[in-house]
Amino acid sequence: MTTEREQAIRDNIIHDEDHDRNRCKLDGLYGRVADVQNRLIVSHCAGPRVLDVGAGYGNLTRAALDAGLECLGIEIDDQKIDLARRWFGVQLERRDIHDSGFEDGAFDTVVFREVIRHLRLDEVLPEARRLAAKRAIIFQANTICPLRLANRLAGHHEHTEYTTKQMIEAVERAGFTRRVVRYTDVLAFPLSGDYIGPQLVPRWNWLYKGLVGTDRCASRCVHSVGLGRFLCYRVLITADKTE
Repeated sequence: MTTEREQAIRDNIIHDEDHDRNRCKLDGLYGRVADVQNRLIVSHCAGPRVLDVGAGYGNLTRAALDAGLECLGIEIDDQKIDLARRWFGVQLERRDIHDSGFEDGAFDTVVFREVIRHLRLDEVLPEARRLAAKRAIIFQANTICPLRLANRLAGHHEHTEYTTKQMIEAVERAGFTRRVVRYTDVLAFPLSGDYIGPQLVPRWNWLYKGLVGTDRCASRCVHSVGLGRFLCYRVLITADKTE
């Protein structure tokens, strides 16, 4: 009989991942990139009460807690819940955002970091509006051609391949007003390989620091001239709740 977790893997709702390999990636360039991404997300949170949806290994939850926010992470993968406690010292709750059980307005900000393509978009964003007193944040892959090609070569599939335009439209249908659409990650992220591919640079800490700094400047420049949607690998969508 197929277990609930096995079915979720088949449906690409969660991935059957090599956690030891992912720990190595978090200790490498991707970990530095993820730290910058997490700080960006945290800087856009409105109010102290934050819900981290699909928290994975809990690194965003950890970053939000360290920044002084009252952040709760939820996750459906029991393996990651255990690793989040061991790796980052955070206790995630096993909940599904499609039926979370939280009270109305329980949080100031609801964050979807790298998880929205694993969910039913037109169900979870109205739920986010119910839960969020102020804001919703989506941080997700920007499906540019190099990223689609890399995912295809790696055999990596998502539950649903929402485009940035579809995510923005769904946010607005759910009753949020788009506030910020910011494109980021033009250099260091693809070199890191994410969790999916190999790291493409030597494992030197001084090199990581230089690449992350260069990436920050390059991303700002690319975004400022309107080329972010064509060249950047990630997009941040921030939307405020409308009454």
